[in-house]
Amino acid sequence: MSTSRSGQREDRALVAAECEGSIDLQVDVGVFIAHAPGTDPDRLQSFAARAAEDAVDELASATDIAWRFYLEDPARLPDHDRRRPSEFLDRATHRMVEGPYDLVVVVTDVPLVSSRERFVPGLASPLSRVTVLSTRNLRSAPRGEPRRSLDHEAVRWNAATLLVHLVGHVLGARHRDADGGVMEPFQFVSERRDVPPIDADVETCLHRIAERFLRSRPAHEDR
Repeated sequence: MSTSRSGQREDRALVAAECEGSIDLQVDVGVFIAHAPGTDPDRLQSFAARAAEDAVDELASATDIAWRFYLEDPARLPDHDRRRPSEFLDRATHRMVEGPYDLVVVVTDVPLVSSRERFVPGLASPLSRVTVLSTRNLRSAPRGEPRRSLDHEAVRWNAATLLVHLVGHVLGARHRDADGGVMEPFQFVSERRDVPPIDADVETCLHRIAERFLRSRPAHEDR
């Protein structure tokens, strides 16, 4: 990995979270905030940084590779309308090339919908190496109760769990059955206060895929 390019990235992007691995490889992740008008971007960026901090140890442990998350400058969206993840891809891909990053995490506070027009908390695109996470779904509360705040413990740990889950999909991991740890189909659990473990089979898979993921980078992307 090239020290000079990494140095250029660190000069302009704040390191949100990092964890070393036992293998001399590093995954560089760009974290990009896309916020609705009226949203305090600093609060949303702090939320994203905390999710990265809560997730990074699990990712490094599962892959034996160093992980580093960088905060990019926030971008204001023109409205509060719901969006499909594909609407973030162009800008995320541009940030990936600029970084350069191995993958990009987009955190937004507008509603996120799937191709089937279902509201979802997040989606991953392994082909583009982009994940999109929406706080709108995570902050929802039962009818008659106020929406949860970004600082709510359940929001915090469900966000970290979802982040690890989506990154797992980018690396090629598939859904597991119930009791399959972090890669079982994601559901918001109000009592959640940590990130579920990555089970042994998934960990072995992620370890192998993560190395191949990095070694397959084109020569011009070497750090």
